[in-house]
Amino acid sequence: KPQEDRARWSRLPVRTSENKAVPSIGYEQGQILPLRKPAGPRHSRARNVDEIMMGEGRSSAHDSSNGHGGVWAPGAWSSSSNADALGNEGTSCDDAEEPKESARTGKGSGSRRNRKGHEKEGESLTAVIDRITYRNEENGYTILKVKAAKGTDIPDAPAMKAPQITKSGRYRRRTPTAKNVVTVIGILHYQLFPGANMKFTGSWEMDKKYGLQFKMESAEEVAPDSIDEIVNYLAGGRIKGVGKVTAKRLVEAYGADTLNVLESPDAIQKLIRIPKIGTATAHKIKENFDRDRDLHMAYMFLEANKFPKHLCKRVVEKLGTETEGLLRADPYLVLCRHFGISFDVQEQLAESIGLSRNTVNRTKSALVQSLRDATRSGHCYLSKSTACANAHNILNKRLCPELGEVTPMEIERVADSMKTATEGITLREVRPVDGEARYYLPALYEAEMEVAQTIANLALRKELLFEDEPVDSARVSRWLDQLQKTCDSAFTDEQRAVVLKAATSPLLIITGGPGVGKTFTIESVVKLWKAMGRKVALCAPTGRAAKTL
Repeated sequence: KPQEDRARWSRLPVRTSENKAVPSIGYEQGQILPLRKPAGPRHSRARNVDEIMMGEGRSSAHDSSNGHGGVWAPGAWSSSSNADALGNEGTSCDDAEEPKESARTGKGSGSRRNRKGHEKEGESLTAVIDRITYRNEENGYTILKVKAAKGTDIPDAPAMKAPQITKSGRYRRRTPTAKNVVTVIGILHYQLFPGANMKFTGSWEMDKKYGLQFKMESAEEVAPDSIDEIVNYLAGGRIKGVGKVTAKRLVEAYGADTLNVLESPDAIQKLIRIPKIGTATAHKIKENFDRDRDLHMAYMFLEANKFPKHLCKRVVEKLGTETEGLLRADPYLVLCRHFGISFDVQEQLAESIGLSRNTVNRTKSALVQSLRDATRSGHCYLSKSTACANAHNILNKRLCPELGEVTPMEIERVADSMKTATEGITLREVRPVDGEARYYLPALYEAEMEVAQTIANLALRKELLFEDEPVDSARVSRWLDQLQKTCDSAFTDEQRAVVLKAATSPLLIITGGPGVGKTFTIESVVKLWKAMGRKVALCAPTGRAAKTL
């Protein structure tokens, strides 16, 4: 009862070994520790309220008048007589052994049984989404509150949670959830809405902080059965323009056949017959319903073909309702050109949908993959022979009997067609005056050209930064001689030339391996500029270099 709950959590009676009641101790008089099973041996008596809270149970206030409170254990209440039977000297909950028979369930506390049950894998849970507690749009991590279907076997869990300490120092008790409401956690690559019927596959687990949860490995949406489920399905927010009121009107008009009506070609004519639904609203409902259905089918297509979950949302958002059709036609062209997805993922999808992999776009995608692999090693381009050799290894890594080996001559012929193509999968070729042709990815080629053009524009500025005050090179040289006296190491001829050049040049590029003195030279240049009264700004592409600067 509410009165008993308030008494139970506000004051705890303490029993001594003589079974005499001790004045109740309030929470404000001592820190209450979370519930946990005692690790050491059992003690003969409870010394204070802190020790009681450290055990698996605690004394109850519902029978505190005679000093014999009930013992609380996870999942069961036992009477005071059972508590006395557990210990000859009126032991506390720490002292008592785990009861074999529960007065409430008749099956024992079930803590050990539940721990074994939570480790089972491959279990299923059929439920209706009640609300979406949390969702990360980037990685798809989702926390759901669902209402389990009737007859679902949910493992027993402690019905009462330990009180929490708020920031203000007060204690509060967690609100117990309904019996059929379950927390489901896991990765979902598509958006769900309240009211959806789901079948989750995964395993039960007990979280130390949040209690019993169902960790899903996969999820499948199930068509709603009853009238109420159809109303909740339509009013969950998945179909724009359909709220609770409109959903009830649709179901009142067509009953259990509502979803079939919405899928039918003449759905608009049937929707217009419903009172207070006009032509514009009917078109909007039909359009949004078809779009939601097609997007859901696109996600199901990708999941059925074992497409990586973290890429599903990105692909469907780009391709929309045409996802399945475009990928079935040519996954190499779509995934390589629009998304830059790896060649192995393209191969897996083509094999899963039964597409012939002896295509020109497959060879083109392998050439692009060889250039992408080179960028991870810091290369902007590859020579023609190297790119074709790497593509040959990629194509023939997993040979199929019906494909056969792709010869280097075929790869070179495809590469020659890619450098002149204006659409589809392309690459850029650069022929130096002397040497072999070079293959670039189009994006890297454009980036390198932009860098070269920017450097040329900077170098073409006026040589003197201060026209009204020309730089005196002799004065700069004397300043360097004075700086040399304060430095621990001497300037090399190259370093001295760099500092002198920095006084007059609008652009200066310093190169060199590690330990040759680039940082020391930059430090000298900065000191020179500050001595000349110039404003200095430093930037770096990485945090490590920024810290050095």
